[in-house]
Amino acid sequence: MGEKKFASGSSSNATSNQVSPREVEQFYERYKDSLPVIGKQYELYHIVRYVQPTHDARQAAYERARAIRDSILAGADFCQLVARNSEDPNTRASCGDLGMRNCNDFVPEFCSACKKLQTNEVSMPIETPFGFHVVRMLDRTLEQIHVQHILIGIPRGESDRERVRAELVRLREQILGGKLSFEDAARQYSEEQDTRGFGGALGKLAAASLEPSMAQLLDSLADGAITEPLPYSTNPTKQGYHILWKKRTIPPHKPSLETDYKELENFALTMKQQQLYDRLVATLREQLHWEILR
Repeated sequence: MGEKKFASGSSSNATSNQVSPREVEQFYERYKDSLPVIGKQYELYHIVRYVQPTHDARQAAYERARAIRDSILAGADFCQLVARNSEDPNTRASCGDLGMRNCNDFVPEFCSACKKLQTNEVSMPIETPFGFHVVRMLDRTLEQIHVQHILIGIPRGESDRERVRAELVRLREQILGGKLSFEDAARQYSEEQDTRGFGGALGKLAAASLEPSMAQLLDSLADGAITEPLPYSTNPTKQGYHILWKKRTIPPHKPSLETDYKELENFALTMKQQQLYDRLVATLREQLHWEILR
């Protein structure tokens, strides 16, 4: 429950974790004739909308969690309430026990609220992306907490999903009608923070790396086309839908600095790290040999 489970530096400060533009250029000039062909790629953008619960569903979950807290304060057995009510399958059989853990192992909302609890205190409902939690503090240190919890999820129904799909359908129609560009629409309406600032850009994705169903869909899609809403989730607590814009298909080709800088940067970095590793191993062997002989 609640565990946290895309820069080049200058040549003067590049480390083993990065390569400078000059190092990339030198790598390319030296190895360009022997570099492997880059397979087919798609340049993709997307707009994401997440399925949010209604106000009534959220309020009902809160009231249920509040009633459970009241029962605990009135003397009800915490473990029995866990067994009957908690929607965290990982702790339902262990009385909601999350063990002694670093507070930062949990999502920020959960950690922040738990830091305010005293030993044996029962919290008001704590809202996180997972739902509402009723928490009892068992023990704590400066950095760690040991708590039990009861999780009440906030349901999302078919009407909530249909609302999101309809929002994306309307947005797609506006883009296709020329009322706004895909990138502008992503900046204004996408709810995925990692890509919205870049106009929804996902970058160039290798066809070979995609799931077969997605590769088949993109193969059937013309360049410049936009999909209907598709299910989207990178996090079990954030179910949603997205529309994909296939800006262009990039056929297999030999890499160049102009079109494939990022790929060349990765090639150069891999080689640099291997060379550093080889030098380290050689140095260690020399030192070990010297220590044995003396």
